[in-house]
Amino acid sequence: MRRLPIKKLWLHLYLLVGLTGNLCSFAAEQHHKIDNAVKPYIEQQAFQGVVLVGQAGQTLYRRALGQPTVGMTDTNSEQPITPDMPFQIGSVTKQFTALLIMQLVEQGGLVLENSLADLFPEQCSSADMQTITVQHLLQHTSGIEEFPDETAYLQTRFAPAVIHQQALQRVCTRGVEWTPGSRFRYNNLDYLVLGAIIEAQLQQPFEQVLQQRILDPLTMQHTGMANGKTNRDDFAQDYFRTASGLQPGLDIRWENYGAAGAMYSHVDDLHAWVTALMNFTLLSEHATTTMFTSDPGKGYVAFGSWVYPAPVGIDDAPLTLVERQGQVGGYESHVVFAPEDKTVIIVLSNVSPAPFEHPYLGQGMAFDILQAVH
Repeated sequence: MRRLPIKKLWLHLYLLVGLTGNLCSFAAEQHHKIDNAVKPYIEQQAFQGVVLVGQAGQTLYRRALGQPTVGMTDTNSEQPITPDMPFQIGSVTKQFTALLIMQLVEQGGLVLENSLADLFPEQCSSADMQTITVQHLLQHTSGIEEFPDETAYLQTRFAPAVIHQQALQRVCTRGVEWTPGSRFRYNNLDYLVLGAIIEAQLQQPFEQVLQQRILDPLTMQHTGMANGKTNRDDFAQDYFRTASGLQPGLDIRWENYGAAGAMYSHVDDLHAWVTALMNFTLLSEHATTTMFTSDPGKGYVAFGSWVYPAPVGIDDAPLTLVERQGQVGGYESHVVFAPEDKTVIIVLSNVSPAPFEHPYLGQGMAFDILQAVH
């Protein structure tokens, strides 16, 4: 084997050390910039929770921020928030549901133009049900009515096996309030019905499908669907910020949100999830592009997310962002990523309201972090 001359060997070592030093210096600078971006929210006591910032699969920043809070009500012990704590992620669940639907579309078992009457001819046989398609449900343009009292629904005990079927039955017996596809209205029932479609197509409970098709392949060991057996001792207690101080979150049955919002997770698992989306690990590039193609005429809604150009960076050049927010009780979650440069921002809070204004408005904590890293 040919040996390098001593002088060349020292030169190589010098360059390697210099490169490593530059990378460490860059990482430290990025960390400092993100610290400065979140600092005002901490000083104003406007945020408490965990922040993760990643790029190209690497973690740039991972911190728990805010004051220690009381633990879960059954432990009643003072404990600080840590980056390893799971949080309820609410409607971020809808991203997972949308991907499962797109997997079925890609595999040929389902088409976006299928109507509820096509899929459930016995349960959904009315003329209205012939006009509601899978795509309408994905984009919240179905025209189905909302829950008359969502709080009461969330305090009612249901068997997990019937949550999606009950939603389907409700929709199929009530019809639509306006022409499907004509306008947008956010509605959790849309995604509960999508949960029923997934279960009918695969003849498995939604929770099992989620585990087999997403969580296991990505080794998301700290993510799952809330159910009556979920051990919440390790969860951060949720709170509402009021004029008289922090008040514990509502006593609700998270599991009733099903495919619309019953998941819990933590920042590392969500980072793995977003990285898989950007790398087409679970879905082809073509199907992923369909999933993230938004409708500007309806507020840039896509399938399970919002996708839009936002002015980011020194020159305010438009950067396409994929955004998803979630809330259940006092838990709030915010997932934002830029497929172009693979920047990922994940913010989980256990105190509501959290400073999660939409980045397309040039406001909020996620936008300030985006500005810091660009």
